[in-house]
Parts: sequence; structure tokens; C-alpha cells
Amino acid sequence: TVRGHEDFWATASNLTVFCRDICSFEYLRNFKNIEVFLSDDMATRMSLNLDPFLGIKDIALAVKKEFPEPRILNAFRKDGESLLKYQREGIDLSDYPMADLKSVASIYAKAVFFLTVIANYSMVKTDRLHVAIGASLIGVETKFYDNSYGKNKAVYENTLRDKFPTLHF
Repeated sequence: TVRGHEDFWATASNLTVFCRDICSFEYLRNFKNIEVFLSDDMATRMSLNLDPFLGIKDIALAVKKEFPEPRILNAFRKDGESLLKYQREGIDLSDYPMADLKSVASIYAKAVFFLTVIANYSMVKTDRLHVAIGASLIGVETKFYDNSYGKNKAVYENTLRDKFPTLHF
């Protein structure tokens, strides 16, 4: 979500920006020197039909079937972007140490780990955009909360609301 930095945007050249929300798109259209497009968050286009991801949706379905009581993942931020200062229980998936992302294999490994953790729950509560997208991609019921500057709500309204029936803001 883009706000401010007028000096940068006014002097930027040879720049194309893809905005995930309408507010950023409208703001950046005022700068005639940059090319601006409104687009979905690129994570929403991830294919779970690729070899490393096959079976992750099956885990999510098995968890729903095996555990009649909801298994809830609280995956909230623990930094200044969170509006939910009281929400300290649960995990922040960004706290997990990961291999470097310098190879395709390590990138896939991180994505598989991330989605597999999420798939082990029947409901996710989060204020992290990509946790909400990941959970929605694999069909896990998700309660999505805004962050401190409105990015989550803006992206939800532009990209996610109509794309993921299991995602609720």
C-alpha cells in the first residue's frame, strides 16, 4: 500500500508499478512519469498443481475430517503493523528460521513448509496478508484482520473478497 514519498515518485523514471489496492493505484496515477497498473497480489496466482505442492490441500481436508472441533491457528504479527496489541498467543510464521532464498529449491522448501503448517489447522486467524492468502489457497477457513495502515483491508477489497470463499474479513 503506497502513501507519501512524493519526491521519490515525482522523480522516478523508467518505473512500472503493479498495485494490489485501489487507493495505491489512484495515488500513483497522479505521477505521470511512472506506469501504473491495478493487479491482484501475485501470491493469489500460485499454482498448487506443481509437484512440490501436491498433497497440501489433502492435508487440510484430512484435518477438517479428523478433528471435529476446530484446530485454530492464531498467526498474528508481533510488530508495529499489528492493530491487535493484545493478541500475543499463537505463532508468527515469519519468526521461523528458514534457509536462504538463493535457490529455487530453497524457495519451494519455504513455501511447502509455510503451507503445510497452515494446512494442519481447520481455521486461521491472522493479520498477515500472505498467511491469509496461503490459507485461502488451500481452502482453510480464515478470519482476516486489518493491519495498522489499512493494507489488508484494501487488498481484501480489491483482490481477495470475491476470489476466496473461505476468507472472511
